[in-house]
Amino acid sequence: GSAGPLRGGKGSTWEGGVREPCIIHWPESAKPKSGINQTVWSTLDILPTLVDLCELDYPSFQIDGISRIDEFINGDTPVSKPMMYYSAQGQIEGIRIGNWKYRDTKEEVFLFNIAEDISEQYNLVNKEQERAQKMREVMLEFDQKITSELRKHGTLD
Repeated sequence: GSAGPLRGGKGSTWEGGVREPCIIHWPESAKPKSGINQTVWSTLDILPTLVDLCELDYPSFQIDGISRIDEFINGDTPVSKPMMYYSAQGQIEGIRIGNWKYRDTKEEVFLFNIAEDISEQYNLVNKEQERAQKMREVMLEFDQKITSELRKHGTLD
């Protein structure tokens, strides 16, 4: 398949490798706003959304992601949060905050304004050095947190 104007493809942390459409059709309950919602979700958001949808109790341990139920049930304003990009090898490679995407492949560092450059062609890392540094710090702090909270495979504690 083609990723159209998006750079990269499956298995990469370029937009062409991570951007997937999602269609939610629930006419009895969902209250969509007109137009297309460009909110960035993660697959990590599915579990907490389903927990809220089914009115279940959250587990005693920390789960990643945030519930998006209010966005499509009540039509609330989407929650904005940083989006992390992990490589197929499990290494963190980038972060997106709002319209900005910082990407560090160890060989090269990139900064894009995705709203203005969906094809990731104009690297702004040298023009926006302070923004790039702050995003790098947030990304590394998140990665440290995730690493420190790892559970053994196959366990819930």
